[in-house]
Amino acid sequence: MKSSILCGFILVFLITLQTVNAETVNAQIADYYFPTGDWYRGSNQGGANVDIVNTGDVGHQFWVKYSVMDSRGQWYDADLQSVYLNPGEQTNGMICLTWLIPDDAAIGNCQGKFTVWGGYDENADSVYNLLDEQDLAGAFRIVG
Repeated sequence: MKSSILCGFILVFLITLQTVNAETVNAQIADYYFPTGDWYRGSNQGGANVDIVNTGDVGHQFWVKYSVMDSRGQWYDADLQSVYLNPGEQTNGMICLTWLIPDDAAIGNCQGKFTVWGGYDENADSVYNLLDEQDLAGAFRIVG
């Protein structure tokens, strides 16, 4: 009986120790600016800037994505960017993401969206583990 109780205490201690030492991957969007004004199809849209901070307790590679939804509800993505940050470190200046507005994008108001991801699968060419996001409806307009 005493040995079962002792084994139980040891097991609880080991689980607690493992939980305390678990590394946490996390990041937040610290600041962001969406493009504003009127834009034309076929042009490179600049002005999508985001700043992230590693709020976890381990250095990690993060992936930042800028997406745009046109007035038809069609989503488009800028090229994915990655950045390595140590715990508490913030990106050095803003990460600037540029999007080529396709010729088939609908004229009208667009929604901009920034997302920060904790993982990237090269085989599937996709991100996973969403950590933070910010979006703005009517951020800018496609006028022609």
